[in-house]
Amino acid sequence: MRGLLCRLYAAFLLRGFAMLLLLCFVFSLLTLYPFWAASKQPRKAKVRYDRSMNSINFQKAHFSAAYGKTSQLPAPTLPEVVFCGRSNVGKSSLINALTNQKKLAKTSQKPGKTATVNFFETDGIFLVDLPGYGYAAASRSEKERWSELIDGYFSQNRSFNLVVCLVDARHEPQPLDFSMVAYLQEQKLPFVVVLTKCDKLSRARSKQAAHDTASALGINELAVLPVSAKTKAGLFELKQAIETATN
Repeated sequence: MRGLLCRLYAAFLLRGFAMLLLLCFVFSLLTLYPFWAASKQPRKAKVRYDRSMNSINFQKAHFSAAYGKTSQLPAPTLPEVVFCGRSNVGKSSLINALTNQKKLAKTSQKPGKTATVNFFETDGIFLVDLPGYGYAAASRSEKERWSELIDGYFSQNRSFNLVVCLVDARHEPQPLDFSMVAYLQEQKLPFVVVLTKCDKLSRARSKQAAHDTASALGINELAVLPVSAKTKAGLFELKQAIETATN
């Protein structure tokens, strides 16, 4: 009788131990299931807070206003990126390429087409197109008016986030180019020199032109950007410079 009771007790303990193991197993499954299920879900890409999320949409650009006299210029309300350079250097073509719009800024084969200070608004900034300088065929009075416009614009208390000074990549900087860069340095205005019409040069010659231009003007070569409005080469770097300056 005692032996039977011992066997029954042992069986009871064994069954209880088995039930305990089963309960532990079930509890473990219930505990670990959410983690296992989550591991099977596709991972979401991490959000990166960089400048690309706040980049300027240049294609939003539209004509805002044009002014023929310094006294007409409005008070600054937005960051301004200024485009300046000799007549027929390609300012209007560059603005059109930058904004991916063919007719935003008026272009012409005849130098001196831009005779006013033109404001183009795009995504919270102004692109400002100044009259070209150095057009020999223009009348004296017209040259004086252009000079007054350019000088008057720069003499005002404006943001001047970035001055884009255009130079023809096919030629050495001209005296007026030297004067403009010297003025920008003297006034401590942030600027880059853009070499235009680089599609007319090989890549090696464009690189050499950038080096030679930087050396001639006495500036850092990193501040010289070879660009082509025709092939769009160099536009990405120019957009980065504008975004950094207006951030």
